Amino acid sequence: MSEEPTLLGQPAASSSFAPWSLVRRAVIWGVFLGILYLLRSFFPILLLTFVFSYAAGRTLTALQRRIPKSPRRPLVAAVFLGGIAALVGLGFLLGPHIREEQATFTMRFPEMKKSLARTIREWGAEHPKVFALLDEPEALADKIEKFELTDLGRHETTEDRPGILANVGSLLDVAKIAFLIASTLLFSLLFSFLIVLDLPRLRDEVEAIRASRIGWLYEEVRGTVVEFGAILGRTIESQAVIAMANTLLTYLGLTILGIPSKFLLSTIVFLCSFIPVLGVFISTTPIGLVALSTGGFVLVLECVAMVTLVHMVEAYVLNPRITGSFVHLNPVFVLAVLFIGEHLFGIWGLILGVPVAVTLLRKTRAIVRAPAAA
Repeated sequence: MSEEPTLLGQPAASSSFAPWSLVRRAVIWGVFLGILYLLRSFFPILLLTFVFSYAAGRTLTALQRRIPKSPRRPLVAAVFLGGIAALVGLGFLLGPHIREEQATFTMRFPEMKKSLARTIREWGAEHPKVFALLDEPEALADKIEKFELTDLGRHETTEDRPGILANVGSLLDVAKIAFLIASTLLFSLLFSFLIVLDLPRLRDEVEAIRASRIGWLYEEVRGTVVEFGAILGRTIESQAVIAMANTLLTYLGLTILGIPSKFLLSTIVFLCSFIPVLGVFISTTPIGLVALSTGGFVLVLECVAMVTLVHMVEAYVLNPRITGSFVHLNPVFVLAVLFIGEHLFGIWGLILGVPVAVTLLRKTRAIVRAPAAA
């Protein structure tokens, strides 16, 4: 039987799963995962570097098939310059609309809170038994009215800062976040450019580890890491296509229903499309909140029906054609993976949890089936 080639261009080495080697493998992977946990603060730049490298590599491969004798380095430079130009152009095109709608959303947020609190009080008076199982309607409404957007991810309230220090602290927080985002994007682009530019030599140097003293460790880790990279790349690529389709359909639905802040809400839908299962509920919450303050509960139901229709198209039309069956997992299992991933690694656990779970499941099946195959 021929072995399936990997991303490095060579078949993964077949390994036996004898019982005596399981302890060694457990120790190796325990140390490897422990190192990843310690490096979790670097996940943003690592993930973006991988995404940019994967996208550039796929584009470069497609161009080399069309232009077989083209020099590699100028083509790599053209791919990255074209990608940066596309991102900058998209930012200039959509950025002003999103900023304007974000300011409008922030300004209308108190009105949205009051609408939601009023609806909860009305429902609580009409259906007291239902709310008795969850929370007191008045207490829940009070919590909603007191909630502020600045409370998200913050442990210190502006009341703890006297006078002008509150505004200074807010400006410093915004500046810090902007600097982190800009530096992460720039370093990720730089690293991915250098990796793709010198990929043939890097591949040879990595493969040279096979003949070194730690070749046994390389043989153990290489196959799984390459497989995980392939799964992660394919997952992100397919989810990007699905996210763009969901975003366009949602934008169309919001336009038909007359919901304001369409660009902002559609951007939230695009970002949340990369989070399996939970992303639907996260992205639908602000849509429902805007709909409630705009047209009442009837408009909320129409928005829920629109979102349901969009995700039916995703589930029954897009997913089978784009992702196939390689990442289809039981929803309960996915939720458990997301819960553990978010607890250990935050937002990156939500994004990477499912590819990691798929890789581990494949590895476990290979271990279980190996004795029977032998």
